Amino acid sequence: MTVAAPKPAQLPADAVKCHCGFVIYDGEVVRSRVLNPHKQLAKCRCKAWVKVPVGYSFSTGK
Repeated sequence: MTVAAPKPAQLPADAVKCHCGFVIYDGEVVRSRVLNPHKQLAKCRCKAWVKVPVGYSFSTGK
């Protein structure tokens, strides 16, 4: 009996990886606790700042 090897997970085209190999943005979620939305930067777990696509808006509630 042969067992098929699991396929590696496919990352979307707009995924962002840090130089250390960590996927910091997977096309849907930014995986960082430190984010600078004005400069569109997220801090990786290796302490490097990585440019990620960030969109935000503020509502005044009116």
